[in-house]
Amino acid sequence: MSRRLLDPLALLVFLAGLAVVGWIGLGYVGGNPLGAAVALLIGACYLAGAAELLRYRKASATLAQALADTRQTTSDLPAWLARLPAGLRHPVRLRIEGERAALPAPALTPYLVGLLVLLGMLGTL
Repeated sequence: MSRRLLDPLALLVFLAGLAVVGWIGLGYVGGNPLGAAVALLIGACYLAGAAELLRYRKASATLAQALADTRQTTSDLPAWLARLPAGLRHPVRLRIEGERAALPAPALTPYLVGLLVLLGMLGTL
């Protein structure tokens, strides 16, 4: 799939998930305050994970764009690195210098997915 098709699809999937969480939460309002609170917690975790993934996608896109422009600006490494987000500058510099350095990846999202699974299992009790 092309990048242009992936962006609207990702937005559609995000909105569908948010709509489901909101729909479930509205079902609990007035009848079961604890269920509504759990649905609110699930929604907050969902939004936190989405915000982290959005920042990761933006940083990745910035790095991809900077790499695409390397043919034009290969002489000044500090200026080229300044175009990158702050979290990517040091690992990218190390990689350019031949070191083994991992690029940053989403750190909070895997834990939030586990929390969402556990909260969903709580609803089966």
